[in-house]
Amino acid sequence: IAEWLVIPPGLDRAVEAFLGERVHGWLVDEPAVAQRAIGFLQEKSLGRGTFIPERVRWESAGSEPLAWWEAIAALPGVLGRAVDLIQTDAERAAARDSLFDRVVFVESLGEAVQLWERNAWSGQQGPILVTRFGEIMDASGVISGGQSREGQGLLERRREVVELER
Repeated sequence: IAEWLVIPPGLDRAVEAFLGERVHGWLVDEPAVAQRAIGFLQEKSLGRGTFIPERVRWESAGSEPLAWWEAIAALPGVLGRAVDLIQTDAERAAARDSLFDRVVFVESLGEAVQLWERNAWSGQQGPILVTRFGEIMDASGVISGGQSREGQGLLERRREVVELER
């Protein structure tokens, strides 16, 4: 996945925290291809893998304005919706949208908590707030955060390589 997403500077850690292990995933044509790949991994004892179908079965919010988005879009600390900020080619847009549907990047956890406290959205339909530092607050109020490992993540290292190659 890291190879086909164009992530705005400063959001690498946020995207990697949100995706978790999916950041190491592979894009496949369809779930049947993923099934064969998993069978191969199992047969060869090569560990686990994550496979994202290019043609996902997903009803994403996409470009439709959502009531919760309209309520928070212009508030301080709101950076934008992931589906608007993360770029990819047209063939992979549906996969990107399924991965990042309802994700909104915000500056800090404090601002995420303030947004959550000021708004009354449904846990199943509200936003998932992700900070620049990788804290995640889902619409129901569950928060994940802390430091999981030292150093840079995959996306930050990839950005450095791309910049060095220029």
